[in-house]
Amino acid sequence: MFVDFYEMLEISPNANSETIERIFRHF
Repeated sequence: MFVDFYEMLEISPNANSETIERIFRHF
């Protein structure tokens, strides 16, 4: 799961904040 998280950040660094929030909420 952490790998996907880092990969998403690299893929969309502009929307990293949104991705982080979504992932944190999923956890």
